[in-house]
Amino acid sequence: MRSLSGGIPVTGKLDVPPQNLVNITAPLGGFLRSTTLLQGMRVAKGQIIAVIENPEYIQLQQDYLDTRSQVTFLEKEHERQTKLAAENVNAQKTLQKSLADLESMKAKNSGLQAKLKMLGIDAAQLKPESIGSTIDLRSPLNGYVTRVNSAVGAFIPPTEVMFTIVDTEHLHAELICFERDIP
Repeated sequence: MRSLSGGIPVTGKLDVPPQNLVNITAPLGGFLRSTTLLQGMRVAKGQIIAVIENPEYIQLQQDYLDTRSQVTFLEKEHERQTKLAAENVNAQKTLQKSLADLESMKAKNSGLQAKLKMLGIDAAQLKPESIGSTIDLRSPLNGYVTRVNSAVGAFIPPTEVMFTIVDTEHLHAELICFERDIP
């Protein structure tokens, strides 16, 4: 260990690990209805950073509610067919058809539920009277907004980066020093 008598000229950049840099996009696209973000603002994890509107959100919710009710109906129908088959009243083909219909509808329902989860909509809490055309985009981490690439009223395709958020907790400097300056 020794003290340095002067400074060493270096160049470099400040960087963060990839898990601390997030690009925010709209999952299915839509119109940006509101945002309060400005470059340099601090955001907290889970904070609403934008509201996106798209009629497709309504259709997804309607489809999910429809398939959920169809699953309930097909479960009852399968129970009826199972009872009838146990008593040899109906053909095995009818029982197999009811089971295939039920499994197919359950798969469709699970897919729609996954899409709703991706949008931030809780499928378990969804009711016909709570269907909406907007979704809230939330910050996935604590950090600072480094880029704002969209304006209110603009249509945002799913591939366009709307905001970039950086968590500076693991900020590090990458410096380039000439070999002759190191000694």
